[in-house]
Amino acid sequence: LIQPTDLGVCSYTVSGSGFDVTANDNCDILSITHNYTGAPLSSTLDGAEFAAGTTVVTWIAEDLSGNKDTCEIEIEILDSQAPVLAPGSNCPADAVLAANLNECEQIYTWTPPSEALDLCDGSILRTSGQIREVLIDPKGDTSSIFPQFDYDMQPITGGFIQQAQFPVGVSRILYIASDNEGNSDTICEFTVTIQDLEVPVIICPADQILTTNCDEFPIPNYTALPNVQDNCPKNITVS
Repeated sequence: LIQPTDLGVCSYTVSGSGFDVTANDNCDILSITHNYTGAPLSSTLDGAEFAAGTTVVTWIAEDLSGNKDTCEIEIEILDSQAPVLAPGSNCPADAVLAANLNECEQIYTWTPPSEALDLCDGSILRTSGQIREVLIDPKGDTSSIFPQFDYDMQPITGGFIQQAQFPVGVSRILYIASDNEGNSDTICEFTVTIQDLEVPVIICPADQILTTNCDEFPIPNYTALPNVQDNCPKNITVS
């Protein structure tokens, strides 16, 4: 019998008679009992709580003459609980910074969460294979920060990144922990917002003199003539 752990805990609680056995006898059955002490009653496993792992339960059937027979069932409870942020390991707060003067980016330094906790076996997860960093940049692109990252970066011991140069916009950094059973979840997420606070500089063309012989003359589109300079030139619109 195989069951996953209940939601939010590292155990499974039986509901109903699905784990109970039946017995037949040429006469009458006196009792059918089991030896599992984690059940409310010895006659049924309804309400019994099983921890993650494998438990062997022995059932005993006895008739009115004292004849007995036994059978064993193996109950395997699979760890389905994702790791969580370990106590004492902090998740950075969201950060908001202005872009560097005359630039469209800014460097930000943070302290990554150092450890995750496996709720079922109590082990600590701390290597780059157990915890990985993921970046979602302002364009919505997702990439692994380690070992490949499309911004300037400074790695630290253990393979995590603690400093990067972010473009204007909102970037998200996630830390995803995985345990030995393949359960994974985001244990930490924060955003880095880089704001463009510099106003663009516009240099207007000289005054224009137009001649026409008609009563009406359409005004040309001069939006291409001004010389516009900005620290984030890709975000410029002229109207």
